[in-house]
Amino acid sequence: MRRLMVAIIVLFFIQYPPLSAEEAETVWSNKSWTVTFNTAMDFSNGTEAIYVMGEKGDDRVPIQVHPSQDEKSVEIVGQTPWSFEPGATYTIYITTDLTSKQGKPLEDTVTKTFHVHEQADQIIQMNDIVVSESTKADVVEEFGEPVTEEQLSGEYYWESYRDGNFENFVLVLYDSTDVVHGYYTNQDLFELSGEHRLDAKFKELKETYEERAYIIKDDDQRPEQFLLGQEDVTLYLFLDVYRDSCLSSVLVMSREAEEMYFKKTSTLEDVSQMQIFEITNAFRANYGMDPLERKSEIDRVARKHSVDMAENEYFNHVNLEGEGVLQRFQNAEVPYQSSGENISAGYATGIEAMEGWINSSGHRKNLLAPHELIGIGVVVEPGSPYGIYYTQDFANK
Repeated sequence: MRRLMVAIIVLFFIQYPPLSAEEAETVWSNKSWTVTFNTAMDFSNGTEAIYVMGEKGDDRVPIQVHPSQDEKSVEIVGQTPWSFEPGATYTIYITTDLTSKQGKPLEDTVTKTFHVHEQADQIIQMNDIVVSESTKADVVEEFGEPVTEEQLSGEYYWESYRDGNFENFVLVLYDSTDVVHGYYTNQDLFELSGEHRLDAKFKELKETYEERAYIIKDDDQRPEQFLLGQEDVTLYLFLDVYRDSCLSSVLVMSREAEEMYFKKTSTLEDVSQMQIFEITNAFRANYGMDPLERKSEIDRVARKHSVDMAENEYFNHVNLEGEGVLQRFQNAEVPYQSSGENISAGYATGIEAMEGWINSSGHRKNLLAPHELIGIGVVVEPGSPYGIYYTQDFANK
């Protein structure tokens, strides 16, 4: 998941010499820690120069560092949504190995100690369905029989529920005993903290969750996601940047099921393809558009392009032979007229790849254009630069 992390937030300025850090405090486990400098810094060795240790002084906690565009600040975040355990205490170290762009190091190591709250204290409900408690029988009683199923692993599988027009749509994740371990919906089927529903305004969400959520923004600094976590579940609130960042969809997953996505197994391919097809049509339904028909011939063209990008380590609509999607359709002798293509890479799930396309102008136009047909190709290649590649091809008869 893009920026798959749980973290903490504190803001202070480091100068030469550095100022003292704030006092130890209790923080929410799903925050980011932002450090601001008075000059551009060299973060090429960021994860060596900046690290986090537990209170026992044992192994370092896996983190990611995300420099700002001007390299005058950096976000420190956990490697996964459960990197920082509720109730635990940690210390962040910014060492003298960190230098400015001019090669000047910090004069002293700066530390910050923080204690994590016991839990994140948020509630999500989808009718009466509860993660890790409800079963498939409960979901079927609420939404009817599933339309399609894809296996995530030997222990987990996803199913889609909807009517023929892709309304009342929800994706549900189960374990092998049919217990619910997660779900996603982009329709008005859920309630957050007893007050927020689909299309909730960003201001309202911020007032409720700012103190315990990690807010992800796009390159234009528009809020596009809230990430909240507690000990056993992670909650993703997806925002629509083209509608003033109002709440557009939710994904909630149990911590143990979410861990499957870090293994980058080939089963992610079929699961992600199913999710992309279902969400594309459910998104179109929200705007009164007709559903697209999936064609295996177009699937093969899309998959071949994803394979090519993974194996040859590039990311582009035009392949290394200079061929675009129109030429690829012709080469494959597909009996349809190509009408567009979306590509993506690095997202851990088809759900997040879709949300990325929805919040990108050109991709969004493709999703809502008057196409008739669709093909999807997802390829997992752990040794490649991005690990997973997504191609979505559109066509007309």
